[in-house]
Amino acid sequence: MHIPCLFRRQEPINLQDKVAFITGGASGLGRATTERFIEAGAKVVIFDLNEEIARNTSVAHR
Repeated sequence: MHIPCLFRRQEPINLQDKVAFITGGASGLGRATTERFIEAGAKVVIFDLNEEIARNTSVAHR
């Protein structure tokens, strides 16, 4: 069963030359937000209580 997402933007987001600070950015919704912002061209700074997971997320997106 497929349920369409009603909240997804259809037009691309341009975040070139923007910097995002994302708390909890290493996992879950924070990581998904991190990935989306990077795809849109932003430079992202991740804050997370779990330093190891934050480093792994950072390395995965370099």
